[in-house]
Amino acid sequence: DLSDGPVTVQEFMEVKNALVASEAKIQQLMKVNNNLSDELRIMQKKLQTLQSENSNLRKQATTNVYQVQTGSEYTDTSNHSSLKRRPSARGSRPMSMYETGSGQKPYLPMGEASRPEESRMRLQPFPAHASRLEKQNSTPESDYDNTPNDMEPDGMGSSRKGRQRSMVWPGDGLVPDTAEPHVAPSPTLPSTEDVIRKTEQITKNIQELLRAAQENKHDSYIPCSERIHVAVTEMAALFPKKPKSDMVRTSLRLLTSSAYRLQSECKKTLPGDPGSPTDVQLVTQQVIQCAYDIAKAAKQLVTITTKENNN
Repeated sequence: DLSDGPVTVQEFMEVKNALVASEAKIQQLMKVNNNLSDELRIMQKKLQTLQSENSNLRKQATTNVYQVQTGSEYTDTSNHSSLKRRPSARGSRPMSMYETGSGQKPYLPMGEASRPEESRMRLQPFPAHASRLEKQNSTPESDYDNTPNDMEPDGMGSSRKGRQRSMVWPGDGLVPDTAEPHVAPSPTLPSTEDVIRKTEQITKNIQELLRAAQENKHDSYIPCSERIHVAVTEMAALFPKKPKSDMVRTSLRLLTSSAYRLQSECKKTLPGDPGSPTDVQLVTQQVIQCAYDIAKAAKQLVTITTKENNN
């Protein structure tokens, strides 16, 4: 048995060098793990701060919405300025898309007669050639299945709009033309309450992703990133296709691009080529950074929307 024989100096040095290399690798991994733990703690603190701010903003938004609705819910239908104020107070909730369907028109109350045109403008972010981020918003909810039916050429859209106008205000030519599809940058913003609700949904999904990172559940990265992507898509859909504010455009761009990047990074955890194994620690760092950028963009949109709607 060779194991009982004397150990040569060369064998001893090989084992010693391997042990030193292993210890160095262990120290490196421990350092990386400590760095990741620190980043996770920072991210969790930021999320807690964001949740606290969202709660405060929700209280303010609820008060503002009630005040606006009290002044606009029961006004006379001939007062067009009050009718235009209601969509901005209520925000572009999902039902506003559904209400534009031809089957829903007979049920519109007189006070909401201006909504089809307002909603038509909000539907513009979802044309047939939209990007994958925009298309995915129509998948989870069946309420959005009817939206393509309203995306007609200008001629047909104008004739249908004329019919809607004649049904509500016969002979009234005072309906504003600001809802035309070709109108450039829209100053209309969703209600603060809707934006906060979507931000809370995004925050909740980010927390699940961070827990998965803490517990080294790398197989949970992709499902978490998909839920975050859906929540981001729904939040982006609240805003007009061409916001007038540069800050809104910048924040939306950061929000959606970070969601795409997050999905891309999470897919790197899938089993790939055995010859080039994935550095999971590096992937986790990138995932945390993407999650931070998403939370940052969502917070910016909440702040901007609150400020604009309170003016």
